[in-house]
Order: sequence, then structure tokens, then C-alpha cells
Amino acid sequence: MNFWAVNPVWQNFSSLFREAVAAADLRTGMERSHHLTGSLYFGIAALEAFLNQKMRAHLSATKSEKEIYDVLRKGEIKSKVKKWPTKLVGKPLALNTDTPALIECYNNLRANLTHPKTDGHDIYGDLESVDPYSVVDAIAEYVVRFHEAGGNAVSLLDSWVELLQSRPQLVRNFYQQRSAVLVLSPGAWVSGPSGSAWRGGVLARP
Repeated sequence: MNFWAVNPVWQNFSSLFREAVAAADLRTGMERSHHLTGSLYFGIAALEAFLNQKMRAHLSATKSEKEIYDVLRKGEIKSKVKKWPTKLVGKPLALNTDTPALIECYNNLRANLTHPKTDGHDIYGDLESVDPYSVVDAIAEYVVRFHEAGGNAVSLLDSWVELLQSRPQLVRNFYQQRSAVLVLSPGAWVSGPSGSAWRGGVLARP
């Protein structure tokens, strides 16, 4: 089994970061559109995987597998993002003012790219205006604020640090092409040429 596919949240967030770096580095229209679209797909996938993971853990003690599956399958991502934190941690998340609107905007754009209803000019015009790192920031902030609201200041990624440290060569091999986020030690992260070192740090030390 692919080591990085063990946890869908980690796999999708990692892919989001790599797509964001690629989109920021490229200037040709087709390539940039490709990686911006990938950023949106992987960003929303990471967020929904995270919420599904948390809801599954919440329900596992009292619900059957079928009941859990139905809750996860039938819930829409917009509803999950807005309502599930209150169900899971007892209160809304203390997000930056513009973060909920950004997440909704990116999810809507992702849906329009997947199921276009117009000639496409407006959709790709909106896509070209996306800052790929803002997608990374919005998803990362949501995860961190979720853990803070639950009384756990340690982020989602901290649970993987020990495992990744035991495989330093694997980590180096995975990130050497783009120099994305490299785990050095618990709470210590660096990033690549994007100059966004804090994006790693905010996850490790919210």
C-alpha cells in the first residue's frame, strides 16, 4: 500500500501543497490552470476527509458502520464545514473573518469546474484569480482552529511527526522535487522556495 495513502487527510493536504507550489511557479495558462484546479480539488478533499474522520471517531462508539457511512455519505460539504464543528467540539470555530467565505468560494468554484453550466469563460476567469497559497492557508487554518476549539492545541499533523521522523529518507525523497513541507522535528517545519515557512509552522504549532 502507498505509505501516503494511509491517511486521506494527509495525502490530500500534501497534494494540495504540491499543487499550490506548482501553480505559483508556472506562468503558461494551461499548466497554471491545471495546478490551480488541482489545488481546489485536493483542498476540498482534504477538508472533507478531515471532517469525515472526526465524525467517524465521534460516532463509532454508538453507531453501526452502516449508520456512520450514511451520515458521512449524505452530508454535503457546505453543511459539514458549517455545522459539524459545533456537533463535534461543542462550539463554532474561531476562524478569521474571511476564511469561511473563502472556503465556500473555493468549493463553489471546484463544483463549477467539475459540472460547468456556462461556456466556461467566467469559470476560468475566476480560477485565474485564485491565489493557490490562500487555499493552503484556509484549509490549514480550519484544521488548526478545530483542534483549538476541542481543547487540543496540537495539530492534526503532530500525530504523524513521530512516524515520519522514523523515515527521514522517505520524507526527503517525497519532497525533494518541490521542496514543499519537510518535517525536521516536532513543531519544526520548513517550506520551499515559496517563502511560506509559517504555513508549515502554523500546522505544527497552532
